[in-house]
Amino acid sequence: MTGMGGGVGVVVGGLLTTYASWRWVFFVNVPIGLALGFGARYVIPESQRHPRRWDLPGAVAGTAGFALLLFGLTRGATGPDGISHWGDTATVVALAVAAVALAAFVFIEARSAQPLLPLWIFADRNRAGVYGILLCLAATFFGMFFFLTLFTQVVWGYSALRGGLAYLPFIGGFIVVAGICTRLVSRLGARIPMTIGAVLAPVAMFWLSRVHEQSSYLTGVCLPLLVFAATAGLIFVPLTMALVAGISDEHAGIASSMFNAGQQVGGAVGLAVIGSVAWTIVNNHVRHAPELRTAGHTALTGSAHLRPVYDHALTSGVTVALTIGAAATVLALIVTLVAIRVRREDLPDSPLPA
Repeated sequence: MTGMGGGVGVVVGGLLTTYASWRWVFFVNVPIGLALGFGARYVIPESQRHPRRWDLPGAVAGTAGFALLLFGLTRGATGPDGISHWGDTATVVALAVAAVALAAFVFIEARSAQPLLPLWIFADRNRAGVYGILLCLAATFFGMFFFLTLFTQVVWGYSALRGGLAYLPFIGGFIVVAGICTRLVSRLGARIPMTIGAVLAPVAMFWLSRVHEQSSYLTGVCLPLLVFAATAGLIFVPLTMALVAGISDEHAGIASSMFNAGQQVGGAVGLAVIGSVAWTIVNNHVRHAPELRTAGHTALTGSAHLRPVYDHALTSGVTVALTIGAAATVLALIVTLVAIRVRREDLPDSPLPA
């Protein structure tokens, strides 16, 4: 369903952006959300209730901490004028307050009788490893989709629709491999497929990071995306199963909700870090290119002789961004090898024959 949703999303998003407005990619979620909320009442059976109190202090501290962290990370990048903003008062204050808020969040969760995020959930080696892998992969995925979309539309001149269609090999490959991996996990357990996927991930990302202005779609984007699709299918199926292995029904919701939260936190923080570095590279290229010193980013819509210079600057930033993503996948591989020890009999029962 994730694969199909992604496939429909990138194509419909391209259609909406091309023929309506980019704002519709936000508006379209409103009727979908309302339909899901209404349908869930009649389709999804009620689960067992476990009364809890709201952990409002933890929610406020955690949300404020991550919001300020993202603000500080994105603000620190070097601008087109070549000036770095890491030493700006607003950046320093945001990062300092973020550190205090996140430390307060950990303190609150450790002392709360019913914490929003029980810290003991990280005590299990396999589950802590899963969250670590998830953070690394989320940062990689968000960075890849953002910068590759930017590259294909700005440098190669793809429309929003064509840019969405460019990801279909990844979506199709993910659906196929995920279906195969579901059967592999029931026979081999989680560690072998996850390790194979974790080994393929740096290969796919490094290959993808070599894309440049003269690359062809087949060798520069399509083939490495297919390798990355195999990576995603081999990792995410056992990852979601290992997440709830050996945990009680009462706490399964907390453990599984961390899957979504981990994707959002890892993706947002990862993209903020990768984006700050990448845009610093792009802006330094712009600043040191004689043709662009006065034009800056207006070269995007400027004269034709300026466009190749900016395209090269943007390509350099994309290369750095995807290379950082490759480094994140190497870290995910290390965590997989060191932390994941879940046994096949500990995994949730699969509906498929063993």
